[in-house]
Amino acid sequence: MRIFTEEAVEDVRRHERLPEFQRPSYYYFVTSPHYQTMRDEIESWVGELVADGLTEDAFRKLRGDLTSRENWQQAYHELVIGSLLRRRGCQVEYSKPVCGMTPDWYVHPRGGGPALVVEVFTQNASKATAAVQAQTCELLGRLKLIQADFGLHVYFSPAADPSPPANKRTAREISDWLETDPAVGARMTLAGVDFEVLAKGCGWRSVEICAGGNAEYVDIERLRHNIEDKMGKYKCICRKSGVALVVAVVADPSSGISFRSFLNALLGREAVVIRYEKATGKTVAVEQKRASDGVAASADPVLSAVLWADGSPGAWGLTAIYNPNALYPLPPGALGPEPDRCG
Repeated sequence: MRIFTEEAVEDVRRHERLPEFQRPSYYYFVTSPHYQTMRDEIESWVGELVADGLTEDAFRKLRGDLTSRENWQQAYHELVIGSLLRRRGCQVEYSKPVCGMTPDWYVHPRGGGPALVVEVFTQNASKATAAVQAQTCELLGRLKLIQADFGLHVYFSPAADPSPPANKRTAREISDWLETDPAVGARMTLAGVDFEVLAKGCGWRSVEICAGGNAEYVDIERLRHNIEDKMGKYKCICRKSGVALVVAVVADPSSGISFRSFLNALLGREAVVIRYEKATGKTVAVEQKRASDGVAASADPVLSAVLWADGSPGAWGLTAIYNPNALYPLPPGALGPEPDRCG
């Protein structure tokens, strides 16, 4: 039972009629050699699940998600978490019904203890940020189609408007500009986007791009809300069934969320407290503390742990933050190493 069958791949290849910059990300995930390691991982992981008794309905759902525009990344990350838990000696069941709901994983930890419901979510960029990123990529794709032997530096200022109508006009005007044979160092600004000629006459068949822009604000509020939403969704069935709840987070690079941001959302924002003598102004103590605005401060006791997965295909790692006040406490290290503790 394979995921990326010839039929599935051919179905996705219908997007080849579109220009490269308009093809959805899952087209490249399913067809590009760049993603071969991911696809090999998936086939191996799914094979293990099938050998362990994965139902035909669960397999069809998994295959549909992994070859769909909307769900392929989330489905891949669910498999990442399942594989990491298996490596920790856990027994895992994918999409097992529990009280009328189907959590991502139903897990029996190594060494016994309570069964776990593990819910996985991918922390992506906000919809607004993702839209801007997609439109930015569209403009860069249009520029790369210009048949001109130039290398351009493209800088997106905060005032940039990379909307599809503006992108068409911008690409057309840049094409006209390059036909005038501008010198290296020549510049132009269109719709808040700055262009500079970095090189010319290098033998390129089309425009080469070096792009940059302003850094984005990292929004840990969305991460906090996502963890809280998972708690709210599953706390009742976990209590009713006597199973522990674990939430697993996999951050997409586009979100800007790092492990430090994850800890800030979970344990509270970091702060430095400096104590000094009022009379002399001399510093007498410096303390690092966390504010009480993290999820852990008000977490429902049914939440036993929160997992953080990061890495890349073939090199994923797992870190666990355990809740010492959990209704169903887990032994230290049951799901992964812990850098800190909740509470």
